[in-house]
Formats: sequence, structure tokens, C-alpha cells
Amino acid sequence: MGQKELLRGKVMELVKRGQMTIWAAAKELNVNYRQGRREIQGSSTGMREQAVRAYRGRYSDFGPTFAAEQREEEKGIRISEDTLRRWLLAEGLWEGKQRRRAYRSRRER
Repeated sequence: MGQKELLRGKVMELVKRGQMTIWAAAKELNVNYRQGRREIQGSSTGMREQAVRAYRGRYSDFGPTFAAEQREEEKGIRISEDTLRRWLLAEGLWEGKQRRRAYRSRRER
């Protein structure tokens, strides 16, 4: 592991604990705020695995929107419905609905 990765790991840990803000972390890592935020969110693979495991076990008969709402109510963990939907699509646990085209009727002559 290089020096950059070690620094990044330490900074991410401080942000997760609440001892450092994302702004300060981004400055420390020499990235802008948006990139810093993405790094923080992207590093939460444990949260992704946890959410998918919970969906398989308890929320398998729910849609992603309702599952995200229930998870927030029960555990207090907020995950965006769209994020959960993307994770479930990647795991093959959810299939998006096919939208049917509206039937176009011809005018009478």
C-alpha cells in the first residue's frame, strides 16, 4: 500500500467517526468537495453488502422504495431508493419493469 492509500484510509476513518468534515477531508486529500463526498460514499461497500443481505432476508417481497423506507424506520439507516434499486439490479435481485408503449390508434378516414 502506498502513502496515498494509507492517508486516504486514515482520513476516511476520521470522517466516518465524525472527527473530520468532508470539506477538511477533501482538502487533505487534494480533491474537491464533490470528489471527497464520492470517495466517502464509494467506500461504504460494507453498507452495500449489509443492505443487500437485509433485502434478501427480510425485505425480499418488497420493492426497493418500500424496502428503503422500512429499513430507515426500523434501523434508522437512510439509503436512497435509487441507490438500493441499483444495488439490487447489480445483484440480480430486482428487475425493472418494462414500460409498454401507448397504443396509437389510427384516425378514421
